[in-house]
Amino acid sequence: LGVSVLALVAAGAVSSAFAACNPTGTNQTCTNSTTLDGGANRAIYDSGNLNLTNTSTGVIKSTVVLSTVVTAGTLTLDNAGSIYNTTANAGAISASGGATVTNRVTGIIEGKASGGGVGLNVGVLGVGTLRLENYGLIHGDTAIHTGDGTINNHVGATIVGASQGVLTDGTNSTINNDGNIFTNATGGQAIYLTSGGTVNTFQGSLTQADNGTAIYGYSETKKVAIDNAGQVYTVNGGDAIVLNAAGSTVVNEATGTISGRARAIVTSGGVITNSGTIRGGTGPAI
Repeated sequence: LGVSVLALVAAGAVSSAFAACNPTGTNQTCTNSTTLDGGANRAIYDSGNLNLTNTSTGVIKSTVVLSTVVTAGTLTLDNAGSIYNTTANAGAISASGGATVTNRVTGIIEGKASGGGVGLNVGVLGVGTLRLENYGLIHGDTAIHTGDGTINNHVGATIVGASQGVLTDGTNSTINNDGNIFTNATGGQAIYLTSGGTVNTFQGSLTQADNGTAIYGYSETKKVAIDNAGQVYTVNGGDAIVLNAAGSTVVNEATGTISGRARAIVTSGGVITNSGTIRGGTGPAI
């Protein structure tokens, strides 16, 4: 067409997605490719809905005792860079109204791993929906905390929490793990389902607790459904899977291994279908 990019910029025709991010704003659509340091304040606070692209050269950080990036509404995030917080009890991202997040291979989202810092916190008091495509690293004391949603953890991706890798409060959460989800704390859970949900683990995936529980279904009334074709296990202690709701189901496929340093599967009236390997350690397998 013979129109230069500079001419488009001058005419204001280039998408606002290329606009720089302001520390405060409402309904921002912006791109960060440099270092945005909030210091003792939030690096970005949006009182509406935030649409944020953080490129591979982008670093968004703070030491605020909240979260580095906060939106009162919804968050749409495409992250190939780093978003993190270095203060105890502090998180990286908080989206009150829900979030759609793509974390690229080079992407790092990190809340402080000590004292309750959350990497990606979506919703308020269990209300909020997350749609996550993770190809990179998400880390925190709790790496991900959300109400409902779909979490797709792809091949080569890692979600690691000191206490919980993934913590869900809603009744309609689905976690699809084709990568690695684990916790390294004594008594921690790789996946903690407060009110039921679905977990699908694929061949080659790892869902691991060091000395805790790999998959924990807390509710006594909300069922959990697990389909495992990967590895679900504990290393130094604990049960691999604990499901408290009667009628919960575990399907262990031919490629699946469920191994607990104590017990492999603990259920209260659950249904187990096994075509793979289930083994206990100091206790029975089932």
